[in-house]
Amino acid sequence: MEQHARFAAALELVKYDGNSFWQTFGTFLVSQTVILGFLLASLGNGIGLMAWRPGAFGAALVGMILAVPWFAASERQRGYYRLRFAQARAAEPKDWDLVGGTAQSFSAGREVTVAGERYRLGLFARSISVQRSGGVVILTFAVVYAALALANGPWASNPPKVASTNATTQSTR
Repeated sequence: MEQHARFAAALELVKYDGNSFWQTFGTFLVSQTVILGFLLASLGNGIGLMAWRPGAFGAALVGMILAVPWFAASERQRGYYRLRFAQARAAEPKDWDLVGGTAQSFSAGREVTVAGERYRLGLFARSISVQRSGGVVILTFAVVYAALALANGPWASNPPKVASTNATTQSTR
């Protein structure tokens, strides 16, 4: 009975670390989305994309900087999650085949048979893991922030000066 309790405890740790991963990821995702929303809203002032905007440039830098601890925290949590699954496989009672064997083969993208039925992940599901896809999201945010920082930095061209209404009125007389 002790092996069953060890396996149950290992599965609880898998759930805990899986939840921790998504909570950490979600926390950073919300903060990054708020920053990106602020940044994109600041672009709507009609002066063109390439212009020196200190607020937008600062927000883009903050977003890029926050992508580093976001990626580091996600990788750390992913490592714990993988460790907990390895521990659960090691603690799994023989012939249970719930997290090791068939399940591990299925997770790796191989076709498996359970109770006479064949199962296999689809092509896109096999191409990238759920947790690895988080890195793609983080990289996407970082690239968008870098592009916006380049477009809104002090080296960006300033918008053309708009003629005053008095000068326009006088020239039409």
